Amino acid sequence: QTMRLYFAVDSDARVIRGLIALVLSVFNGRTPQDISRFDIDDWFSKLDLYNHLSPSRGNGLRAIVEEIRSLAHRFE
Repeated sequence: QTMRLYFAVDSDARVIRGLIALVLSVFNGRTPQDISRFDIDDWFSKLDLYNHLSPSRGNGLRAIVEEIRSLAHRFE
């Protein structure tokens, strides 16, 4: 049986909550290997996401992604 990971993340800020929803739409229900392999920076580029975020929000988004990848790595 393949292990699939699900994450619950929240924020008081609506914009961050929306960004988290985007990230979780990609990662929830995936295997740890899928999470490690997925090129989320390419996906963000296709969405032109970073051009619409302040540097601090972009860094926060990257930190969320890295934390999810770190957690997933523990289950590989």
